[in-house]
Amino acid sequence: MMNEQNSASPSRWPNRWGKLLASVSFVLIFFGGLVTTTVAGMAVPDWPRTYGYNMFLYPFYDWFFGPWDLFVEHGHRLLGTSAGILAILLVIATFRATRSTTMRRFSVALLALVIFQGVLGGIRVLRDDRLVANLHGLVGPAFFALVVAFCTLSSRWYSQNVVRAERRQADFGRAGLFRWAVVLLVLCYLQLAVGSLLRHVDVTISPRGFPHLVYTHLALGIFLMLATGLYWLRTGMLANTGLRWQIHALALAIIVQVVLGLITWVMKYGFPWWLDQYLFAARFVVPDKTMQQTLLVTAHMAMGSAILGLWTLHVVRFHCLRTKFSTATSPRAEAAAEPMPLGT
Repeated sequence: MMNEQNSASPSRWPNRWGKLLASVSFVLIFFGGLVTTTVAGMAVPDWPRTYGYNMFLYPFYDWFFGPWDLFVEHGHRLLGTSAGILAILLVIATFRATRSTTMRRFSVALLALVIFQGVLGGIRVLRDDRLVANLHGLVGPAFFALVVAFCTLSSRWYSQNVVRAERRQADFGRAGLFRWAVVLLVLCYLQLAVGSLLRHVDVTISPRGFPHLVYTHLALGIFLMLATGLYWLRTGMLANTGLRWQIHALALAIIVQVVLGLITWVMKYGFPWWLDQYLFAARFVVPDKTMQQTLLVTAHMAMGSAILGLWTLHVVRFHCLRTKFSTATSPRAEAAAEPMPLGT
């Protein structure tokens, strides 16, 4: 007979705030990409104020209908502050919804990280430091991935999913497949890091340094594309586990990312020299910061964070199912199992 604690429906608010924070964080990443692509990082010279105004009291008309670089930079600040407010609400909701020390610490860690990211953004403005800009660009995707992980661990799927008999045909205990997923997650973030270095490259870099960064970014991208394809082929055994759709989404996202990457290359560097024999390539002129170029380049950057989020979702879910599989197949652990603390 189910006891009262098990029958009580867990609070959905931590997961709701987490999903909202993840959504705002992704839009924030896109706006941050626009700031870098359009070189608008210094459009507002003071921080945390905006031209002497309180950030939230800056005249709406001057912002929304003003210069594009001001619109992007101030909008980026407003989104960043909104993410901080949502992180505070997430901590409050988590502390009210669960006694789980792990989830409470996780929510506090997310709040601390978003505050750290905001401080980095302020230092970037006040000191105009390229190294800080690089670090700022690396923390954003990491924060987004961690929020995705929090949403997974606070979801109804996590709190109510039990490994059923028909799901045990999947080999969750196979460590090699899971380790492969973890390695690809790490490599995905590493490629993002190299891409961030390319977008914030120092003008004093050696003539060989920049091509090395470009080719490293390309090599990691090609490896991730091929490795994800092999992983997709290897994971047919997970068809009945709820993991397969994530792998399909990853494969599709990487195909889109490759297309965006090719377009980004052409928009920034033109067609490869070996295509000069064709008229369309010979006549092509690299555009000078057009809106089309800006949006395509930024979309390529943002899609990288989306892929990182998908890998995070997949790895966390895979780990949860492997853990529950081990628990479900152990009679002693099954007898001592407790209900999960949170739900969607």
